[in-house]
Amino acid sequence: MAMLLISCSTIAAAKISVLAREDADEAKTHLILYNERVCPLNSLALDFTRQLTGGSTYRGLSAEQLLLSIPYAPELWSEQELLHIGNTTLKKRLGITTDKARIKDFFTPSGEYRLKRLLDEENSKPTSAQDASLIEAIHTADEQIALFESDVKGTLIQPYRGTDVSMTRIKAEIQYNTIRALIPPVYLPKTKDIFPFGVSIILAILGYITLANLWKNEKSII
Repeated sequence: MAMLLISCSTIAAAKISVLAREDADEAKTHLILYNERVCPLNSLALDFTRQLTGGSTYRGLSAEQLLLSIPYAPELWSEQELLHIGNTTLKKRLGITTDKARIKDFFTPSGEYRLKRLLDEENSKPTSAQDASLIEAIHTADEQIALFESDVKGTLIQPYRGTDVSMTRIKAEIQYNTIRALIPPVYLPKTKDIFPFGVSIILAILGYITLANLWKNEKSII
């Protein structure tokens, strides 16, 4: 895939170049190893974008554009309001007044990791005096930063070179992800990005219907 980079007007103030939309769309079907299975890049891109930003897109960029563009200019991206931080106490302790946090907000000018200091402060208190929700928020933010760094280092995407995967299944998963992207994530205490049980059932049914239709179409072509 040709990695064509173009300037994106939605983040023009930072002069960040991003992967062209057509190239990002083409990358959706590329097979990767993710969560111990083979799946399209689209699945990783959606999870990546939702975990970082709290949404399925970012300032007009698709999930694939965000995932594939960050490694090209990590310094500039670290200054973007990118991370969804739901815990108001954590934002206050870090002095974050914007809607989303920047990667650089979590480090002091000397490079000290501020989350470690906050976590050490909470853990030094008696258990009864600890803020459990703050500790959970610290761990969640730490996971977001680790995810960003994995993308920058190139260790997040693990290409799958095999040819034994049905494109019908891949297309069905992308269709399923399209439906999933329309439903905002629900954030509950001590949980990661999850869907209510009822919504999960609906998505599973819609995914099955999509898969069945694609299989039917493939059979009719044969």
